[in-house]
Amino acid sequence: MGRESVASVLAAPSLQLMADEIRYLKHLEKNPQETGTFIGELEKWRLAGNRHFNKKDFESAIHIYKRCARLGRGFESITTEEFRGRATPIVIMADSNCAQAYLERRQWESALQSAEGALSLGPQHVKSLFRKGKALQGLQEFKKALAALEAALELRPYDDSTMAAVAEVKSAYHQSVTGEFDLYNYYLENLPPFCSDYVGSVEIKSTATAGRGLFLTESMKLGQLVIVSNAIALGLAARGKFNEHLINLAFACTRLATSSVRYAHQFRYFHSRLKNQNARVPPLELYIPGSDWAPDPHSKVEPPGIEEALEIVRINSFDSSRIGNPEAFLDGLKDALGHTPPAQVNVCALWALPSLLNHSCLPTCAVSLVGKAMFIRATRDLPAGTELTISYVVSDSLDREQLTKAWNFACRCERCLFDEIVKPHISDAVQMFSDIMSDFEARLPRALEPDKLKYEIFSRLIHHVEQRIQNLPCKLDDRQKGWVRFIFQRGYMLRIVFCPQEVSRLEKIEMVAQLLNIYKAVEAGTCGLNLQLAACLLKGVELEYGRSSHEYQSTRKVVAMHFHVALGEMDDDFLDKLLKAKFSSDSLAPFFNEISRSEKGYQQHTFIWQSRSQQSLL
Repeated sequence: MGRESVASVLAAPSLQLMADEIRYLKHLEKNPQETGTFIGELEKWRLAGNRHFNKKDFESAIHIYKRCARLGRGFESITTEEFRGRATPIVIMADSNCAQAYLERRQWESALQSAEGALSLGPQHVKSLFRKGKALQGLQEFKKALAALEAALELRPYDDSTMAAVAEVKSAYHQSVTGEFDLYNYYLENLPPFCSDYVGSVEIKSTATAGRGLFLTESMKLGQLVIVSNAIALGLAARGKFNEHLINLAFACTRLATSSVRYAHQFRYFHSRLKNQNARVPPLELYIPGSDWAPDPHSKVEPPGIEEALEIVRINSFDSSRIGNPEAFLDGLKDALGHTPPAQVNVCALWALPSLLNHSCLPTCAVSLVGKAMFIRATRDLPAGTELTISYVVSDSLDREQLTKAWNFACRCERCLFDEIVKPHISDAVQMFSDIMSDFEARLPRALEPDKLKYEIFSRLIHHVEQRIQNLPCKLDDRQKGWVRFIFQRGYMLRIVFCPQEVSRLEKIEMVAQLLNIYKAVEAGTCGLNLQLAACLLKGVELEYGRSSHEYQSTRKVVAMHFHVALGEMDDDFLDKLLKAKFSSDSLAPFFNEISRSEKGYQQHTFIWQSRSQQSLL
C-alpha cells in the first residue's frame, strides 16, 4: 500500500476526511505495526460517542460517531489483507448509533444516510435495519419503511419494538392512502396516536388576488377530511419572554432546512415578504407521503437564514390565537410541553401544506389538532373547484382588517363587504358594547357588582343589538343576522355566564341556542367552545322535554352536525360516549335547574362557563 491508496481514499466524497485524519492514515500506511493501537482508539471514540448520547448531547455524539466511521472506513481502504475487516464492526456500530442520534433530533434524511452507511458494510445488522425503517417512517416513506422493518423482523422474530413499529407503519400507510384515522380513543382519553400526513382531493393553483391557494378537485361533504399535516417544527418559551417562542421556532426551522433537502424545498414555498416567492406554485407531490417527488439535480436550494426564517415564522406559524381555542391547542401539543404547565408556556408551530391556505372570514375549512397533526375538514358541503380557506384571525371586531395587516392583504370576503354596509347603522351599539366591555374588564379583578346586575347589563345590550338588527334598512337572512350578532358575541356569552338561577329553563335554552347559531354563522369550526355549547344545549332540551321527544331528536341532529364538522363523522353510539366522557351531564345540568340556590351554588354552576369562555374570550 502506498501513496496511490491514500489518494483513492481522498477521492471518495463520502469520507470527507479532515487534514489530521489524513495525516493519521498516512502514518498507519507506513507503520502497520500500530494497527492494534488504532483499532483500540476507534473503539474508544465509539464509546465516547455513546457517553455523549446517554447524556442526550446528540450533537457531540454525532460528531464523534462520524469521525470514528470516517477513520474506520479510511483504514479499511488502505490496510493490507492481513488487517482488513478489523475496523468494520466498529464502523457499523458507529454509523448505526449515529443514525439513532439523528433520529433523536428528528433529522430523518441524515439518519437514513447513516443507517444505510452501516448497512453497506453489514446488510443484516438488525439495529441499522430498524433505524433505517424509523428514518423512512419519519420521512413518511411508509412502503420503504415497512420493507426495512420487516427485514429486521425476519432476522429477529418476535422482537416487541420491531413488531410495534411494523404495526405503526402499516397503520400510517393506510392513513396516508385512505384518509381513515381511528381517533376514538384519542377523543375519549386524550392519548394522541401517531398520525401520518394525508392529502385529499386538492390541487395548488394561483389565484387572481391572493397568490397561491388550495382548491378542491372533487366535491366534499360537511365534515369530510381534506388534509392532515404534521407540524414540521415547534417553538416554545416561558411566558413573559417577548417573542422568544418565535425566535426558537425560527432557529428550529433553519436547522431543519439545513438537515433535509425535502424540508429545504418546502421552506422555499413559504410566504415571505423578503423574497418574491409567493407566486410560485409548488408541486403537490412535495407534501404527499410516499410520493415520487425528487429535487431538481440542476438547482440547489439554499436553506433560509435566520432573518428569513423569522419572517417565515411571523407570517406562517400558528399559535392558539389562530387555532381558535387556546386550551385545545396547548393540549394538542402536550407531548412537546412535557411536564411544563401550559399556562406557563408560549407555543407556536409551523405546518407546511396548511401554510398555503388563504384567509376568509367565512372559512370553508375547520381546523383541529391531534397531537402535532393538524386535521382540516370541510365546514359545509363544497363543490369541486372551491378554494379551501381558514380564518387567520378569530375576532368579533369590525376592524378585522387591522388584524390582517401582518399578512399584507385586505380581506374582501362576503362578510367583510357586508360589514362595510352595516357598520354605519350599528355604530351606536358598537360604542355601547365597547364602553360596557371596557368598564367590565376594568372592574373584573374586583368583581364589585353582583352577578345578577351583570346579567341585566348584558341583557340590555343584547336587547339594543336585536332592535338594531330589526331596524336595519335592508332585510337580512338568518346567516347575516348571525354576522351582526358575532360582533357582540362576548356579550351574548357573558349573558349566559352571569345568568341568574331564577331565569326559566326555556329562556336559558334559547340563549345557548342563539349563541351556538352565532358561531355557526361565521363557521367558527376552529373554536372548541361551540362543542361545549352544543352539549349544553342538548342537556337543556333533554331536561325540558325528555330524550324521546321530537325537540330532543331535532336538537341532537344539530349537535351531531357541530361535532361532525369539528371531529369528523361519528355514529350515535360514539357521540353518546363522547358526550358522557368529555361533556359531563353532572356539570351541565345545574345551569338549567330552576330552583333558587345560594351564591355558592350559583358559583358552582357558572364555573364551567367562566373557565372555558372568560379565559379565552376576554
